[in-house]
Amino acid sequence: MKGRRVLWGVIILVAATLLIPGYFIARTYGLFHNEVVLTKYQLAVDVDGEQVDAWPLLAGFAATDKQGELRPLYYRLEGSDLNMLYQLAYGQFEVEASEDNPFLAGRVQYGHLESDYIETRKEYVNAKEYRQDMIFYNDRKEPIFTYDPDAKADGDMVKEIITAGMTRSNGRGGSGVVEDKYLNVTRLFEEKLGISMRVQVDRDRRLATIHMERLK
Repeated sequence: MKGRRVLWGVIILVAATLLIPGYFIARTYGLFHNEVVLTKYQLAVDVDGEQVDAWPLLAGFAATDKQGELRPLYYRLEGSDLNMLYQLAYGQFEVEASEDNPFLAGRVQYGHLESDYIETRKEYVNAKEYRQDMIFYNDRKEPIFTYDPDAKADGDMVKEIITAGMTRSNGRGGSGVVEDKYLNVTRLFEEKLGISMRVQVDRDRRLATIHMERLK
């Protein structure tokens, strides 16, 4: 009986030894997340049934759900220009024809790159340190959402999403998975602007296409 307990103890120890690194490897590749960062795709936008290049919006900053036909669009909050998503939503762009890429009908030319819809606000907590919020507005300059980078992601408007297979230095001589905060653009725009902005993923053509629709 004692020998059997020892055997089961050894089996459990070996299994734990194998499962723990397996968990961290799986986490690095985002296997426990329902979302995926679109690093392997070209980001495009549907304009009158044609797909045009959405650059300088980047697929590496965009994410969506792993399943579904028209999926929610998430976009990285820090280090990106979310103002261009507003310009798409409000139709403040032109399409420039291009023959560079046979899979795309052209590229987006945004009206301007000034941030009319997003304000970064510093609030000093003492003489040296400050917090920096992002305030989102609609076209009437009414605030619709405030992002506090120090707050925990709420899962509704802001999600923490892993970029599969990538690691980043943690500044302490080590590294960890790349996990950034993403704005749920679809939810914010639908609830506050009355504009639907969703993503259709074409694995074969490596295209992630933004579809827009005014809801009201």
